[in-house]
Amino acid sequence: MIEFKCEILTWDENSINVKLENGYYDVIWGETSFKFPYCFLCDILKNFFLDQKWYLLGSNLSDDQKGLGNYIIENPKSLSKSLKHVSAIASIMVELGLIEFRELNTRGRPIELRRI
Repeated sequence: MIEFKCEILTWDENSINVKLENGYYDVIWGETSFKFPYCFLCDILKNFFLDQKWYLLGSNLSDDQKGLGNYIIENPKSLSKSLKHVSAIASIMVELGLIEFRELNTRGRPIELRRI
Protein backbone atom coordinates (compact mmCIF):
# COMPACT_ATOMS: atom_id res chain seq x y z
CA MET A 1 0.00 0.00 0.00
CA ILE A 2 1.18 3.51 -0.86
CA GLU A 3 -0.23 6.56 0.93
CA PHE A 4 0.25 10.25 0.20
CA LYS A 5 -1.39 13.64 0.54
CA CYS A 6 -1.79 16.32 -2.07
CA GLU A 7 -3.22 19.80 -2.25
CA ILE A 8 -6.22 20.71 -4.35
CA LEU A 9 -5.40 22.95 -7.32
CA THR A 10 -7.87 25.65 -6.28
CA TRP A 11 -8.57 27.61 -3.11
CA ASP A 12 -9.83 24.73 -0.93
CA GLU A 13 -7.96 24.36 2.37
CA ASN A 14 -8.42 20.60 2.75
CA SER A 15 -5.71 18.19 1.69
CA ILE A 16 -6.58 15.12 -0.34
CA ASN A 17 -5.62 11.82 1.31
CA VAL A 18 -4.82 9.08 -1.18
CA LYS A 19 -4.10 5.37 -0.77
CA LEU A 20 -3.08 3.10 -3.62
CA GLU A 21 -3.96 -0.46 -2.78
CA ASN A 22 -4.93 -3.51 -4.86
CA GLY A 23 -4.88 -1.49 -8.08
CA TYR A 24 -7.24 1.24 -6.85
CA TYR A 25 -6.77 4.77 -5.60
CA ASP A 26 -8.88 5.35 -2.49
CA VAL A 27 -9.44 9.10 -2.19
CA ILE A 28 -10.67 11.06 0.83
CA TRP A 29 -11.13 14.82 0.51
CA GLY A 30 -13.06 16.36 3.37
CA GLU A 31 -16.50 14.73 3.34
CA THR A 32 -15.98 13.30 -0.15
CA SER A 33 -14.59 9.82 -0.70
CA PHE A 34 -14.36 7.69 -3.84
CA LYS A 35 -12.24 5.06 -5.59
CA PHE A 36 -10.93 4.72 -9.09
CA PRO A 37 -8.63 2.18 -10.77
CA TYR A 38 -4.92 2.90 -11.14
CA CYS A 39 -5.16 2.25 -14.88
CA PHE A 40 -7.66 5.12 -15.29
CA LEU A 41 -4.80 7.63 -15.00
CA CYS A 42 -3.08 5.88 -17.92
CA ASP A 43 -6.32 6.10 -19.89
CA ILE A 44 -6.54 9.85 -19.23
CA LEU A 45 -2.94 10.38 -20.33
CA LYS A 46 -3.35 8.27 -23.45
CA ASN A 47 -6.80 9.43 -24.58
CA PHE A 48 -7.29 12.95 -23.22
CA PHE A 49 -3.87 14.60 -23.07
CA LEU A 50 -3.06 13.89 -26.70
CA ASP A 51 -0.30 16.49 -26.91
CA GLN A 52 1.34 19.15 -24.77
CA LYS A 53 -1.24 21.87 -25.29
CA TRP A 54 -3.17 23.35 -22.34
CA TYR A 55 -6.61 21.85 -21.61
CA LEU A 56 -9.32 23.15 -19.28
CA LEU A 57 -9.81 21.37 -15.97
CA GLY A 58 -13.57 21.80 -16.32
CA SER A 59 -14.52 20.98 -12.74
CA ASN A 60 -16.81 23.98 -12.28
CA LEU A 61 -20.47 23.96 -13.22
CA SER A 62 -19.96 27.30 -14.94
CA ASP A 63 -17.40 25.65 -17.28
CA ASP A 64 -20.22 23.68 -18.94
CA GLN A 65 -18.17 20.55 -18.17
CA LYS A 66 -15.55 21.25 -20.80
CA GLY A 67 -12.08 19.80 -20.65
CA LEU A 68 -10.98 17.01 -18.35
CA GLY A 69 -14.25 17.23 -16.42
CA ASN A 70 -16.25 16.31 -19.49
CA TYR A 71 -13.85 13.49 -20.36
CA ILE A 72 -14.08 11.93 -16.90
CA ILE A 73 -17.84 12.33 -16.48
CA GLU A 74 -18.60 10.97 -19.96
CA ASN A 75 -16.04 8.12 -19.88
CA PRO A 76 -17.65 4.70 -19.37
CA LYS A 77 -14.42 3.45 -17.72
CA SER A 78 -14.68 6.11 -15.03
CA LEU A 79 -16.14 5.31 -11.63
CA SER A 80 -16.17 9.06 -10.92
CA LYS A 81 -19.28 10.91 -11.96
CA SER A 82 -18.84 14.06 -9.87
CA LEU A 83 -17.11 17.28 -10.90
CA LYS A 84 -15.56 17.36 -7.42
CA HIS A 85 -13.88 14.04 -8.25
CA VAL A 86 -12.39 15.66 -11.35
CA SER A 87 -10.57 18.24 -9.19
CA ALA A 88 -9.18 15.51 -6.95
CA ILE A 89 -8.03 13.34 -9.87
CA ALA A 90 -6.27 16.31 -11.49
CA SER A 91 -4.56 17.16 -8.17
CA ILE A 92 -3.37 13.56 -7.83
CA MET A 93 -1.98 13.62 -11.37
CA VAL A 94 -0.11 16.85 -10.58
CA GLU A 95 1.26 15.35 -7.35
CA LEU A 96 2.47 12.26 -9.27
CA GLY A 97 4.24 14.49 -11.82
CA LEU A 98 2.08 13.38 -14.74
CA ILE A 99 0.64 16.81 -15.56
CA GLU A 100 1.17 20.46 -14.63
CA PHE A 101 -1.36 23.20 -14.04
CA ARG A 102 -1.78 26.95 -14.20
CA GLU A 103 -4.53 29.24 -13.00
CA LEU A 104 -5.56 31.87 -15.52
CA ASN A 105 -6.03 35.45 -14.44
CA THR A 106 -9.35 35.80 -16.26
CA ARG A 107 -13.01 35.76 -15.20
CA GLY A 108 -13.66 32.75 -13.00
CA ARG A 109 -9.92 32.02 -12.70
CA PRO A 110 -10.09 28.75 -14.67
CA ILE A 111 -7.46 26.06 -14.24
CA GLU A 112 -5.62 24.66 -17.25
CA LEU A 113 -3.71 21.38 -17.36
CA ARG A 114 -0.93 20.09 -19.57
CA ARG A 115 0.85 16.78 -19.91
CA ILE A 116 4.48 16.94 -18.79
